[in-house]
Amino acid sequence: MTFHRAEPQPAASSERRTFLTHGSSMLPSMPPGSEVSVVCVDPRSIRCGDVVGYPGRGGTMILHRVVEIRRDDGETTIVVRGDSQSQAEELPARAIAYRAVRVRIGPVSYGTDGLAGGIVRELAMQRGLPWRVATRAARLALGLIARATPGRHRDSPDADHRDPAKGT
Repeated sequence: MTFHRAEPQPAASSERRTFLTHGSSMLPSMPPGSEVSVVCVDPRSIRCGDVVGYPGRGGTMILHRVVEIRRDDGETTIVVRGDSQSQAEELPARAIAYRAVRVRIGPVSYGTDGLAGGIVRELAMQRGLPWRVATRAARLALGLIARATPGRHRDSPDADHRDPAKGT
């Protein structure tokens, strides 16, 4: 999942920035269009289950969940993965810029360190059958919405990327 645009890091770790997300890698916990509030993070404070942001291509910021932390010879490696993805990515701890602290999905909002955030974190880390069912259901719902919505959303899982104006 990526932020629509990357902005400079907050000057202080307590300063919050809110971004709209797009992409489906964090389904079902963060569908496209979720508002995510982040704070600058000290890499030493990151823990498994946190949702962190790190620089991506073209000035974007990628948002994925920490699934493992490795410490070898004084170097810390953070392993991240989107909640709906099977492939993980290894990053040096210094690459992590943000930690998500609040998520808003439509009218529903939860703190990532609160009860709801803890439940989402535990389900995502287990990656068992309930999580896989919820992920597939969220992808199906997004696909149905994209088909029913004029001018399909480019980031929906089943988006048709042809340009009707160009006949492609």
